[in-house]
Amino acid sequence: MKHPLAVAVLSIMLAHAPLAIAQVTEPEKEKPAVQEKPAGNEVPITFSFNNGLKFKSTDGNVEGAIGGRLYVGYRTILDRFDAAGAAAAVNPGQPPDTDFIRTARFLYDGTFYKDWYVRVEGEFANTGSFALKDGYMGWKGCPEFGLRGGQMKGPFSQEETCSSRFIDFADRSLANRLSVGHDLGIQAIGSLFNDILGYEIGLFNGGATELKDSGRNTLDLNDEKDFIGRIRITPFKNSDSELLRQLRIGVAFTHGDQDTNALADITTAMSGTRIIDFGAFNLDGNRTRVGVEFSYHYGPFSLRAEYLQLKQELIDGLPENSVTFTATYVQATFLLTGEAKPLENRVKPARNFSFKDGGWGAFELALRYAFIEVRDADTAGVLVVTAPFTPNEKCTEITFGVNWWMTPNVRLTIDFTQYTFGEEMPVSASGVIDELGSEKLVISRLQIDF
Repeated sequence: MKHPLAVAVLSIMLAHAPLAIAQVTEPEKEKPAVQEKPAGNEVPITFSFNNGLKFKSTDGNVEGAIGGRLYVGYRTILDRFDAAGAAAAVNPGQPPDTDFIRTARFLYDGTFYKDWYVRVEGEFANTGSFALKDGYMGWKGCPEFGLRGGQMKGPFSQEETCSSRFIDFADRSLANRLSVGHDLGIQAIGSLFNDILGYEIGLFNGGATELKDSGRNTLDLNDEKDFIGRIRITPFKNSDSELLRQLRIGVAFTHGDQDTNALADITTAMSGTRIIDFGAFNLDGNRTRVGVEFSYHYGPFSLRAEYLQLKQELIDGLPENSVTFTATYVQATFLLTGEAKPLENRVKPARNFSFKDGGWGAFELALRYAFIEVRDADTAGVLVVTAPFTPNEKCTEITFGVNWWMTPNVRLTIDFTQYTFGEEMPVSASGVIDELGSEKLVISRLQIDF
């Protein structure tokens, strides 16, 4: 044939003619939508936004969330003394009143094949550097037992392990100086009895030079490891009683060995004033922490408390062989606008702040008392003595705060804090040794997180 292609096309058309005629003569039927399969092994991804940008594969094997946070603060010190200290043992002066960026972070949370997950969070510091905050992976194959390893917070202290996005004040309390913080390690986690009991237990580097471990982005300083464990019980979590459902208690402990590390002074978080001034001596020996925590939420009200104790052995040759630190805080909050106060989560205003819609968000009052004390430090010879002053061993804190939740993701916090020292502390005033019995600050924080 001269035109084999034309003949082939004509044959195909004739073969399909009855089907075409049937499609024309029969009434059209609604057909289900058929999703085209992507080429290769690709799986479609869906995107959504709910307190962060989230994505998920249609087969459920891959999920992810991209988030971040920014805290912009302002600090003013009401009790001020001059800078330029007269001696190394004297407080060298307070920083000026200033705006500052307290936190700027980016976060990725991912889940792979339902059971494996990863978190990577980076933070810009005030110095302009960028560092890893969290970096860990884990397995969550069953609720009763899971594993997590990498750089993360050690499971000690409810105040420390609660995200800074959801703490009730612009900063954590004095008691937080005895906590663990970020460190490198591995831990087992799980929940039993329908989430009534939760546990975390693990091994961490623990080789930090401060009471609150600074093991983030550093190698270990010795061969010893810190053993950390915590148990939390929410006895009425599954009950019908709204009054008791959010009652939670817990205990935690750490144990490790320090090898000739220096101990940093204890200072206030926002002003840097030395609360307890240690001399040039070394830790050497066992370090043990014990913590007891309490949390209760009901409607717009919350009450939280914690007691922490840390005992540290000292290097041979000092009058005492150890020092003991104790700290506690008790705090209460109340939402004036009536919203329910969630446990360690964001408040959701009944009406978000909006000039157009007339909403004002949620308003919350917060009150906190805290103290930290080191026992036997003076007799142990580890405190700096500046005549005629007696070395200070204790500091108390009272903080009154107001939280304005404009939306669930935007909050303005304004705190008034007074620190009171157990003994008059030496400070420098125009190069002359003076005394300081207390310090008052006003701290504000505007935060946005997603």
